[in-house]
Amino acid sequence: MNDAIILRLLEEYKAGNINDDKILEYFHRETFEDMGYAKIDHQREAMRKGFPEVVFGSGKTVAQSASILEKLFQTAKGNLMATRVEEEVFLAVKEKIPQAEYHPLPKMITSQTQREQEHRFDLCAICRYFRSAGCGGSSHYR
Repeated sequence: MNDAIILRLLEEYKAGNINDDKILEYFHRETFEDMGYAKIDHQREAMRKGFPEVVFGSGKTVAQSASILEKLFQTAKGNLMATRVEEEVFLAVKEKIPQAEYHPLPKMITSQTQREQEHRFDLCAICRYFRSAGCGGSSHYR
């Protein structure tokens, strides 16, 4: 954790946006949680990048993907993104995270809080997915 991040957290605390328990949780939380089949980076959003880790679903079972997303959801302020996931994974996730949305064409699961709506990460990621995966920057997609 660098000085800029600490100062930002302290400013949030001073402004009343973070309570005592939450700021202590940020400083005491383990950086990674080892689930045996995945290591979850819980501090990525709060301490380093401003957005939680994106889950790559390919190669994981339905139960593994769902449990990873559930764990992230608990610490990620409601913002999630998973790529390369089938609809059956989404159905398992939806039971635990009702606001989760499935985007079948890019095979993505997203969830975002009202407070973070200005980021619209789900639409940006879908556009980028098509350009990098299948369009090659074709002029009719500009």
